[in-house]
Amino acid sequence: MNFFDDLKARLERFMQGRYGLDALSRALLYAALPALLLGALPYLGLLSLLAYAMLGWALFRILSTNFTGRRMENEKFLLLSQPARRRATELYNRFKNRDKYAYFSCPKCHAKLRVPKGVGEITVTCKMCGHKFDKRV
Repeated sequence: MNFFDDLKARLERFMQGRYGLDALSRALLYAALPALLLGALPYLGLLSLLAYAMLGWALFRILSTNFTGRRMENEKFLLLSQPARRRATELYNRFKNRDKYAYFSCPKCHAKLRVPKGVGEITVTCKMCGHKFDKRV
C-alpha cells in the first residue's frame, strides 16, 4: 500500500458518518473561489470575508452529521436554483449543437423550437400550439 492509498483509506474512515459533498456545498465552494481572488484587490476586502464565510459554511455542511437538516437545505437550494440550472443546460446544448441545428421561437406561443440547419426554406409546425409557419434555415 503506497502513501496515496493509505491517505485515501484514512480520509474514507474520517468521512464515515458525515454528510459529505452535495450540490449546495459545491456551489458554495465554486462561488468562494472567485470571491477570494477578487477580495485580494484593493477596496474589496469585504468580499474576501464573504468568501471565507462561504468556505466555512461549505466545510460545516460537508463535515456535518445532521443528515436530515443538510438534505432539506440541499433540496431547497435545488428547487430555487432549478430555473437557472435549466437555462444553463439549455445554453450549453445550444452551443454544443450550433453547427447542426437552428434555434428560434414560435411566433404564436413563443415555444422554443429547433430545426436542422441547411435544409433551406421549410414549413415548421409548433409542437405546443400546432401553428404552422415558414422559416428559412
